[in-house]
Amino acid sequence: PAPSNAPRPPRRSRFVGLRHARTSDGVGVLVQSSAGNRASTAAATLAGALAGQLGLVVVFLWAQATLNLYMKFVMSRIQFAEGLFGLPASFLVTGLQQLVALCLFLCIRAVWRRRTAGQDATPTKLSIRHRFLVLCLAVAFSLNMGLNNFSLAFIPLSVNQVIRACMPLATAVLQVVWLKAGNASWPEWACMLLGVVCAVGTVMARTEGNFVSSGTFLFGSLLCLASVFCGAADLVMKQMMGTDLKLSPINAMGLMALPSFCFLMVPGLFWQHPVPDA
Repeated sequence: PAPSNAPRPPRRSRFVGLRHARTSDGVGVLVQSSAGNRASTAAATLAGALAGQLGLVVVFLWAQATLNLYMKFVMSRIQFAEGLFGLPASFLVTGLQQLVALCLFLCIRAVWRRRTAGQDATPTKLSIRHRFLVLCLAVAFSLNMGLNNFSLAFIPLSVNQVIRACMPLATAVLQVVWLKAGNASWPEWACMLLGVVCAVGTVMARTEGNFVSSGTFLFGSLLCLASVFCGAADLVMKQMMGTDLKLSPINAMGLMALPSFCFLMVPGLFWQHPVPDA
């Protein structure tokens, strides 16, 4: 046996590992709790953003449906003379709408200036390229809305909406051709092509195969199809303006309202619109 006065080896307390375990477990719980709080906050933020976007889409669809029904009534149902139905002034009406939009923009701008009085506000300066882009945007927007309203006098509103539903494919094609920035996957391209095929089938079924023989229906469908491509160009140029100029939708509306009004007055006042058959 070892002598009693020999130094004993240091004893390791059995509670050290337990304390370490408790400390380690405590830190793990704190880290896990902090990560859970961050995850719940991110989920709540994402849910709020999605709810806001969904609300905007619902309001847009409601406003678009209401305006389309109103324009369909004005362009093909209202009686403005004996035996004549439909107001043959789609471009003039669209130009007046742009004039109203310009007045609304000026009112919003005046209110915003009163609220931000005393703050430094640097106005956005447009280069020659950006001014040319604004003019092209005004032309594309004017043709989009004018041709669409014009087509409502010749085709039913349901057919108009079916043809207008082909705009995603036209927009994607213009993004690839114009901006070289198409990021749609093959399944997305397939879905858009399938939608266009279904739209063509719906239009052909509406005419019962006599698409060419019905002159007014063919004319209205071509007008609506032209408005689809103009609308696609409008969306692509708005994306360019939002990326380059960082313009809000209200500022973009204010910039292109007056050029659109001036452009729409030319066909609205100097072109004799065809009147649909009774």
